[in-house]
Amino acid sequence: MEPIPLITFTYPGRFFSWHIKDYKELGESGKIPFREYVEYAEKSGVQYLIAEVEDYSYPPLYSTSLAWEYIYHTLLNN
Repeated sequence: MEPIPLITFTYPGRFFSWHIKDYKELGESGKIPFREYVEYAEKSGVQYLIAEVEDYSYPPLYSTSLAWEYIYHTLLNN
């Protein structure tokens, strides 16, 4: 089941946060449409996106900095 139509159209305004997760550093697996999630999060009233990485490819602090760079430069400042 695709979460975006369910959350955005069936339950708009009901969720204030989304927990999104990737199996590599954010954006590197290519399996999660993060840009689409951010667009729909804004439309559905979500205030917080909580991102998680399942398996780090690098030391955790470096991986966290990569995730921040991806979120800030690729998803939010487009």
